[in-house]
Amino acid sequence: MLKFLDRIIPGIRLFLKVLIVAVGIVMLVTAWAHVFCRYVLNSSLTWSEEFMKFLLVWFCLMSTSVIALERGHVSIVIFKKMMPKELEQLFTLVAQVLLYVVSVMVVYIGIRQVVDGIGRSTPATGLPYPLLYAAIPFSFFFISIYELRNVLSDLKDYREGKTIGKVNDVYAAIEAGVEAEANKSVEQDSLKTE
Repeated sequence: MLKFLDRIIPGIRLFLKVLIVAVGIVMLVTAWAHVFCRYVLNSSLTWSEEFMKFLLVWFCLMSTSVIALERGHVSIVIFKKMMPKELEQLFTLVAQVLLYVVSVMVVYIGIRQVVDGIGRSTPATGLPYPLLYAAIPFSFFFISIYELRNVLSDLKDYREGKTIGKVNDVYAAIEAGVEAEANKSVEQDSLKTE
């Protein structure tokens, strides 16, 4: 299972990053259009503020899922670092399992929220509320995949006596691949200029 997750996660990460960039660009263009209409045309867009809030929810939740892969969420580690190594490892593993369980629960709750919103639409844009609420199960589905991968990796490392809770190998490999591609591109550019 761990190998399967390690194979699909880079594609999921790329997919999410493309979506995040696309949503960010749409937000930027919408904000510019709103400012232009308001200050140049003296006529505000009635839908832009609600639409931007809508996109911001999607942007933030999708970004949260990418951060979960990188284990980049904020945490307070002062007490954990004061514990004996074995206890620290155990607490890290328990925390990882809890993150996975909570993310699966949020997917379920998010799906219920989507279903409950059917038939309702936002006042200014007329967009259906389920489309807004879908950001919750969508993002937390990916978070649960990442956290499952992290749990499986940590269990494997725990059994082998290795340090757990480190930035996962898949993310490190992705970053190394991106860096290698960037270095290769820079080398090719420098050869062209010579």
